[in-house]
Amino acid sequence: MKHLFLPCILIFITTPSFADTVIMKSGKTYENVRAGIKKTSIEFELDGKLITFAKSLVKGIKLKPVISKPPTNAKEQEEYDKERIRIADALQDSPEFSGSETGKPRLAILNFQPGSGVSYGEAETISNLVTQRLVKTKLFIIVDKLTLDKITKDCRIGEDCSKMVAEKVGANKILTGIITKIQNKYYINGSIIDKKNSKIDFAEKSIANNIDEIEIASDLFAKKVAGGILDFWDEPLFTPDKVNSIPFLWRSAVFPGFGQFHYGNQTENNLEKGKGVVFGIITVSLIVNMANAYSRYDALQDTYNKGHLLFLISANRSNIELFTYFKDTENFSNLKEGSNRIEFALGAFTSFYILNLVDAYFLGRTFFKKSESKQSTFSIYPSQTIVSRNMDFQLDEQIHLEYKMHF
Repeated sequence: MKHLFLPCILIFITTPSFADTVIMKSGKTYENVRAGIKKTSIEFELDGKLITFAKSLVKGIKLKPVISKPPTNAKEQEEYDKERIRIADALQDSPEFSGSETGKPRLAILNFQPGSGVSYGEAETISNLVTQRLVKTKLFIIVDKLTLDKITKDCRIGEDCSKMVAEKVGANKILTGIITKIQNKYYINGSIIDKKNSKIDFAEKSIANNIDEIEIASDLFAKKVAGGILDFWDEPLFTPDKVNSIPFLWRSAVFPGFGQFHYGNQTENNLEKGKGVVFGIITVSLIVNMANAYSRYDALQDTYNKGHLLFLISANRSNIELFTYFKDTENFSNLKEGSNRIEFALGAFTSFYILNLVDAYFLGRTFFKKSESKQSTFSIYPSQTIVSRNMDFQLDEQIHLEYKMHF
């Protein structure tokens, strides 16, 4: 028994705990998986089987680094960094999971401080590069630079203004950092501070071996920070209310209810599956009703034609003519009623068919959303980019004008 117990313990310890969560629009949630985000789908393993869902069926996701335990050495830290970069890359390449404006972390990026061997211009340039990379992820609400400059202008050098900034701009997280230089290497060091407890969530670093690698190092640093923030951010990122209706629409066009049933089957929504079955039954009933109306009209038309012919050949001013006249009038009235029934049956089927198509088009969509207040910001701020020339560098200055309006 001792020989069997040890391997079991080792397997338990070294098995990574998958921490991603996938939330379906049907209401079903898949937890503790490792989600792979493809171009049009999301896939993960569940009970040894590969599960694939179209992105249009996924309501939201929450990605977490896949680790077996907190990193305790350089190798484990490297794996942890890779997981954070995986999260940032996956979400950056999938803008549909950028989340709503109210659900994103609100991030304030303070100017990085120049350390040993670094000028203020170099530190500001790297700070701007990191900010640009984080803005491009579309995963955060970035507090604009003009607002931050107004708040921090009274801060003394070396003073910690993070708490004051968080309170004034309503930031959830604050990024601070320092840039140092040793020989030709630039070290980008930053910390993410949580507003609630005023404690450091985590710290990240990135190294540029020379001036030409600063942009690459800034991009890597931004990805680590993005993945790390989402690691500490417990809210899922939800997709906008957009559904590709074509697969359901064409099926419902072929046969009413087929699209609804297909949608219910994909999303595991029994209500939609049931609605698809009901639509199918109603369709069959309407088709049968139309067939009966046409069949009855054919019989009435045949009766009318025979009676009308008898009326035409009957002797003038005879009792037979009078009888056939009243019979012909009655048959014509019945024929007109049969024609009206066809029009009614055809109208009912057409109306239901259109209703079915409209319903298929709006499958998975919601119409009543929580209203969000309008917000608009306008900012003008300078930025500098390092340009390497003959082993020296120069700073190219640019002026950025930015206007944002959120509805």
